[in-house]
Amino acid sequence: MNREFFTGTLGIMILFLSFSGCRKDDGPDAFNLIFPPAFSVYHAEGNIGHIFARCLDQDIILDTVEVTDPINQKYTRFFNGQKFNAGDEIDLGDTFVPSPGRWTFIFRGRRQPDLSSFDTYKEAEF
Repeated sequence: MNREFFTGTLGIMILFLSFSGCRKDDGPDAFNLIFPPAFSVYHAEGNIGHIFARCLDQDIILDTVEVTDPINQKYTRFFNGQKFNAGDEIDLGDTFVPSPGRWTFIFRGRRQPDLSSFDTYKEAEF
């Protein structure tokens, strides 16, 4: 009987310890893991062909930005892991064909400091 009691107690303790070690920690960076970075997109004053962006809320490492203009012409800008702090201006270039209408942007990269990846879709009307 003592052996059965000891085995049962040991089993319960192992079960308790294994579950207590699996607790999820929702630290201050948990918000960034759920929501992708937010971007604003705008063009240079009087020049719709020169486009800029800003990551509004997170420090990022930017890999690429895919741009589609209103006439469905696609551009890809490569940033190759360039680091941007929240609020930094990102120059997407001045070689776009000036086309008024709805533009789409897909930002791909990683968040700092945890390096989790993101894909953020953004539309802008110029």
